[in-house]
Amino acid sequence: MVCPYCRIKLEDDATFCHWCGGRIDPEEERRKEAEKLAKAKHQKYVVLNRYYQQVFLIFDANGGGFILSWNWAAFLFGTLWYFVKGMWAKGLLMVLLTMLFGVGVAPFLWLYAGLCGNWDYYLFKVKKTQFWG
Repeated sequence: MVCPYCRIKLEDDATFCHWCGGRIDPEEERRKEAEKLAKAKHQKYVVLNRYYQQVFLIFDANGGGFILSWNWAAFLFGTLWYFVKGMWAKGLLMVLLTMLFGVGVAPFLWLYAGLCGNWDYYLFKVKKTQFWG
């Protein structure tokens, strides 16, 4: 906890600041710190559009774990969507799979992109990886 008057670090159960003598309400300070933490958490994704902010907060609420969600742009544009979003490794993997197994695999890749595109983008932006795990 930090003294709201002189900004000196205090013990968590302090009722007075040992430096300036200011009265501290521990519950009020904990509430303020919790609000700052919650605000910082929401500000974490401010550079993304509103859709991805909401989806990423859902993943965060699940402890950063996978939750099935749908992304129309990823479904409709598939590999191109991955390239545009900067996920080159997965985009190239999709191209490679199409080359190896033919265009018959494309609908499965589109379905994968629609169902897991948000998760892949979360991994890329938040966890700084392009691969699972």
